[in-house]
Amino acid sequence: MIGSASSLIVIYSLLYLTPVPRSNYRFGKTLGAGTYGIVREADGPQGKCAVKIILKKNVRGNEQMVYDEMEMLQRMHHPHIVKFHEWFESKV
Repeated sequence: MIGSASSLIVIYSLLYLTPVPRSNYRFGKTLGAGTYGIVREADGPQGKCAVKIILKKNVRGNEQMVYDEMEMLQRMHHPHIVKFHEWFESKV
């Protein structure tokens, strides 16, 4: 559940189902921004990936939307659609 931490970070690349520490990633440039957060390039344990950073203050009251998106992405397996890698919550 989304608690008092300021952001929820969703990593796209390979499929993993358990949360992992943010320290496993070295963040690069911002690739895009939207209503709920930003997407940044990163280097992680499995190589380059895109990191979607969702600001909790922007989804307050709509937290289920975030969990629904993560669940849907975990089930998708297609060569032309990004794959859900893992997620974690950050206090900063």
